[in-house]
Amino acid sequence: MKNSKTIGILLFASFLIIPWNGFAAGSLKSKSFNGGNQAVPYESIIKKYAKHYGFDWRLIAAQIKQESGFKANAQNPSGAKGLMQLMPGTATAMKIKNTANPRDNIAGGVHYLRTQYDFYTDVSDPHRLMFALASYNCGAGRIFDSRDLARYEQLPHNQWEGIETTLPKLSSDYKDLHRKVWKKEKPRYGYFKGCKETINYVENIWASYEIYQKTMM
Repeated sequence: MKNSKTIGILLFASFLIIPWNGFAAGSLKSKSFNGGNQAVPYESIIKKYAKHYGFDWRLIAAQIKQESGFKANAQNPSGAKGLMQLMPGTATAMKIKNTANPRDNIAGGVHYLRTQYDFYTDVSDPHRLMFALASYNCGAGRIFDSRDLARYEQLPHNQWEGIETTLPKLSSDYKDLHRKVWKKEKPRYGYFKGCKETINYVENIWASYEIYQKTMM
């Protein structure tokens, strides 16, 4: 079990990728690699770190496609860099010094995804994987708050469908609902307007992942 200091560091790192300025990890559009019989860029590196952290390498490939289109020099205006679009604070937390290096970037990104996955021990796959992807994009706190809302509204808080329904309700447009759920009358981790970005992020990755499962071994 992680101690409170470690959890605090990881949560802080996860909030560094919230799209405050309208951008988020994964907002870059990919026009490259679509699966099929093509060789996956950086396949050996992806397989190595996916195996190390307990993921299907094809999921990581799908995430990289969404994040950067397999472009190692990709940079988002929000500051995210590299194949897995690591923010500076996240890279530091994952002990990655050179985000421009494909191996380091993938190692840090997959490690970070694992830290997010480990927050949801009470959730079963594939929903747990979707929660982890959403956390990677918008921060674990947003998913924690969405689960609070799902519990209150008697929605499946352990399933992606429940989070997909409640994530939009973290905006300030739902203050009346927030007063009923939290003692401080607002989401524990603040209001959130980037729900569409996060939902599209997860669903795009999952769609690519399903294709890769059928076309790549």
